[in-house]
Amino acid sequence: MDADVVITNKVPISRQDLDEADHLRLIEIAATGTNMVDLEAARERGIVVSNVRNYSKYSVAEHTFALMLALRRSLISYYASITAGRWQQAQQFCYFDYPIADLGGGTLGILGGGNAGTKVARIGEAFGMTALIAGRKNSNDLPIGRTPFYDVIEQSDVIWLHLRLVEETTNLIGATEFGLMKRSALFD
Repeated sequence: MDADVVITNKVPISRQDLDEADHLRLIEIAATGTNMVDLEAARERGIVVSNVRNYSKYSVAEHTFALMLALRRSLISYYASITAGRWQQAQQFCYFDYPIADLGGGTLGILGGGNAGTKVARIGEAFGMTALIAGRKNSNDLPIGRTPFYDVIEQSDVIWLHLRLVEETTNLIGATEFGLMKRSALFD
């Protein structure tokens, strides 16, 4: 490869690829995250790896709430039943075949306090939720404004992940964490 700069998205770049790129100085990932690039190999070769700062600054947070509302209001189930004629069959003006829950008054737990996570926290508060941003799992060093990881897992009605996939976040949630969550909690 003769390129000085590579702009990519969702294409793995391995150590072997970097071994064949004598002139490469910059890999720009046109998205969030850097897990598709062998970062150690890039660092050894002095190749800068960068992603797009503030990528989808609003759309990720807004999409988070679109999904959250759809799940808390059972929108997909109600849509299917309405198109099947269930509402017309109801004996009253409304029917309650699926659970409906408010966001307001609930606790929103966020794993990942970067741009997306903090934006989601602010929107959650506007909905009337208590937003908790988790500190690092098993860490005694808790930054100001963060809540201990396991407190977030136990207290939240909705738990949302806004984390990069790196070694530290791989297998972050397992049987122990699911066992500590509220039975009614949404997890995404």
